Amino acid sequence: MVHAPRVPGRKKWKVYFKVLFPSLVALLVTFTAVVGYVSYIIIFPEVSVEGNPSYYSLLQYKEMQVPYSGGAAWFLAGQRGAPAVFLCPDYGFNRLTTINLANLLHEQGYNLFILSFRGHGGKSTVPTSLGLLEGLDLVKTIDVALASEAVDQTRVGVWGVGLGAHAGLRAALTDSRIRVLVLDSPYGSVYDFLDYQVTKKIGFKSKVFDASVALVSAAFSMKPPMSIYEELRPQGLDGRSVLYVTGRDSPTFLGWTRRLHDATPGDKRLLLLPRSRRSLLATPEAGGYDSQVTAFVRERLPVTVERVPSKRDAAARAQVESSIASK
Repeated sequence: MVHAPRVPGRKKWKVYFKVLFPSLVALLVTFTAVVGYVSYIIIFPEVSVEGNPSYYSLLQYKEMQVPYSGGAAWFLAGQRGAPAVFLCPDYGFNRLTTINLANLLHEQGYNLFILSFRGHGGKSTVPTSLGLLEGLDLVKTIDVALASEAVDQTRVGVWGVGLGAHAGLRAALTDSRIRVLVLDSPYGSVYDFLDYQVTKKIGFKSKVFDASVALVSAAFSMKPPMSIYEELRPQGLDGRSVLYVTGRDSPTFLGWTRRLHDATPGDKRLLLLPRSRRSLLATPEAGGYDSQVTAFVRERLPVTVERVPSKRDAAARAQVESSIASK
């Protein structure tokens, strides 16, 4: 009986190394390539090119430069001194998706600012941060808007969907000027939304892919990776009026919205619809949605309020009364 020659242990490891090392390298290269591709299509979303809003409505608007990278806003002037409402579209959507709601709010006299967040300006070279920086972007836009336009300086409303809703929530937790919020399909942490997007792109849940894409996203946003996992706490919305909107068509977003609603103190409502604005609603469904949002804003953020008389008002009234008495 002939026995195969025994391979010394050292030679055996060399054989294993020659076989396994190239396989490991190939696996690592493939994984890195997949992570890079998935990261790219998530943080550089495909957004339809915007047309001129004048072609879609009779609204007169002006383009306003905002103080953050890759963003812009349309300003639609309402009544002088009336509150401003900031409209924040969803991830992957452009500003034209807000036109019908903008028309309805504009008819009520509100000043409107329709935002295009970073990464959503057509062929943008600036990535979205999935909400991590967009809240601060919104606050900076409010600063510029209130300083440059004839609007109410103390009362602001925000409507947002998905990414826009997260940005609105994040902004409201640091900016007391935001008195009314309409949050359609918000998420509490950037990680929640990132996990949702990664799972949709690769077809299965994977914490390894989530963590890898989170690292890439944080690096592009120049933020520490742990900030991706930060959970916003709506308890800080005490004293505001908040309308949460969600649709039965997306159980994931429905769960997130309910959780945020339940943790929010004070004046709040939950509007449960067959579909939220994350779906492109068709008329008359869209009309009903816009009407309910407008009614909530009109009730909680009236265009005209009784103004507290100032010392100048009292002096002017005294002067008028004195002139009447002397006649």
